[in-house]
Amino acid sequence: MATRRLTDAFLLLRNNAAHNRHILAEQELDELADDRMALVSGLSLDPEAAIGVTKRLPPKWVDGVEEIQYEDTPAFFL
Repeated sequence: MATRRLTDAFLLLRNNAAHNRHILAEQELDELADDRMALVSGLSLDPEAAIGVTKRLPPKWVDGVEEIQYEDTPAFFL
């Protein structure tokens, strides 16, 4: 009975899988960095005030949330 030597095929598949994992990990790190920059890019640090100041207006849904919170407060708190 003849047998096959599958070591070369195994090594090729293993190395390709390791390479693909490495490439994917790098892409995820790049995407994570892009997400962080997207979150932080709207901030400008004012050294005199020592606070973060936004360059853009807040999203429209923020006003709706504030209205809902105001309407939900009991009358005896007003």
